[in-house]
Amino acid sequence: MIKKLALGFGVLAMTLASAQTFHVTLLQATVLNGTPLKAGDYSVKVDSGKATFQRGKDTAESPVKVETEMRKYPSTIFKYTTEGSGTMHLTEIRLAGTNTKLVFGQN
Repeated sequence: MIKKLALGFGVLAMTLASAQTFHVTLLQATVLNGTPLKAGDYSVKVDSGKATFQRGKDTAESPVKVETEMRKYPSTIFKYTTEGSGTMHLTEIRLAGTNTKLVFGQN
């Protein structure tokens, strides 16, 4: 019984440890994986190859690849692509104070 309980807590701890949450501020309207996002503060949860942006009840999801660089980023950097309409599509975030880069749209 104790072994099962310990195993259950171990699995729960590993599940919680695998998810990462970051906070970012979008300074302009942005599109993430086809979903428009308004400018503002967002919580970004990364888990199992998926990023979920949340601001209040508004959410957007995208496949994401988490990359680790050699050096830490001094500030948060957003990279975008634009299409013919001029809409800003988020492709990458480099997170300030970390060596973590989130690349969106990756399977």
